[in-house]
Amino acid sequence: MLRNTKPLGFFVMVFLLVLVGGHLVSCRQNTTASSTQTSVPFINKIYESGPLRLGFSVGRRDISVADRLTVVLESAAPEDYGVEFPAHNDHLGKFSVVSTRAFGPELVENGYVKVGQTIVLEPFLAGQYKIPPMQVRFRHQEKKGTINHELTTEEITITVNSLLPKDAQVALNDILPPLQSPQSHPLYWMLGAVFLLLSALAAFWYFRRRKNGNAEPPPLPPHTLAYQELDALIANGLVEKGAIKLFYIRVSEILRRYIESRFGLRAPERTTEEFLTELSFTDSLLTQHKELLQKFLSHCDLVKFAKYLPSSREAGETVDLCRSFIQETEPPPEPMEKGQ
Repeated sequence: MLRNTKPLGFFVMVFLLVLVGGHLVSCRQNTTASSTQTSVPFINKIYESGPLRLGFSVGRRDISVADRLTVVLESAAPEDYGVEFPAHNDHLGKFSVVSTRAFGPELVENGYVKVGQTIVLEPFLAGQYKIPPMQVRFRHQEKKGTINHELTTEEITITVNSLLPKDAQVALNDILPPLQSPQSHPLYWMLGAVFLLLSALAAFWYFRRRKNGNAEPPPLPPHTLAYQELDALIANGLVEKGAIKLFYIRVSEILRRYIESRFGLRAPERTTEEFLTELSFTDSLLTQHKELLQKFLSHCDLVKFAKYLPSSREAGETVDLCRSFIQETEPPPEPMEKGQ
C-alpha cells in the first residue's frame, strides 16, 4: 500500500497543474481578444518642409460625449529657428478647449530642438465634429524674421457617439401643472431654522479650516521663481554636456519671463532689438539696469546667432549677471508690523 501512495499523489498534482495552466491561458487569450476588439486607431501625421518637421496626432477617431480628446502638435527644427504655435480661445471648431499646455524645448539628435503643444478638447453633443486646419509658423532667427515658413495640418473629422442605445426612444412628457404653495405651518418654520443653523455651522467650519492653512498657497513672487529656475538649469548640467547654445536660450528665457512678470513688459515674444527699443521709452527700469540688461541680452544673442562658443567660466559669469539683475530689481521686502 505504501508504494502506490506516492505515484497517485504525483499524478493528482500534475492533473491540477494542467487544469490551472489551461485556465490561465484561456483568460489571457480572452483578455487579448477583448483588448484587440476595443482598440481604436490613432491619427498620426507628419508634415515636412526642408529641415522643418511638424507632428500632428489625435487621440482617437471615435469618442463618446463623456470623453475628452487629446491633440498634440510637436515641431522639430534647427536651433536657429523660432516656432509659433496657433493661439486657441475657448473653442476649436465645435469642441470646447479644456486646457492648452506647452512642452519643451528639448535638444534632440542632429542639433534639432523639439517643442510642442498639447490641447485637450471636450464635446457637448453627439454628432460629427471637425478639427479645423492649424497653422504652425517657423521663423529664422538670424534673418530677423524676414523669412517665414508655415506648416498647416489637415482637417480631421471626429465622431462623437451618444451614451444612449441606438434603439432608445426619448419621449417628451407634458408639462406638469404648477404645484400649490403649502400652507404656513409651525413645522415648516422649524425645518427652515434647522437648515439655516446647519448652513451657518458648515460655513464656520469651512472658513476656520481655510484659516488653519488648508487653503492653497499664494503664487511665488517673480524673483523667487526666477531663482528656482536658475538653480534647476545649473543642476541640469547643459554646459558640462556641451549644449552651450541651449543653455544660453534657457537663461535668456528665464530673465525674459521675470521681466514680463515683474514689470509687465512683453519680453518673451519679441526680438532683442524690439525689446530694447521699447525699453528705452519706459521708466520702469533705472538707466543702470537698462545697461545691464542690454549687456546680458547682447551676449546671449552672440552665442545664439553668431556661432560664438563661450567657455564654462563665461557661462557661469552669465548666470551671475542674470542673478545680479534680478537682485537689483526685485521689490523691497514688506515692512514688519509692530509686535511681530
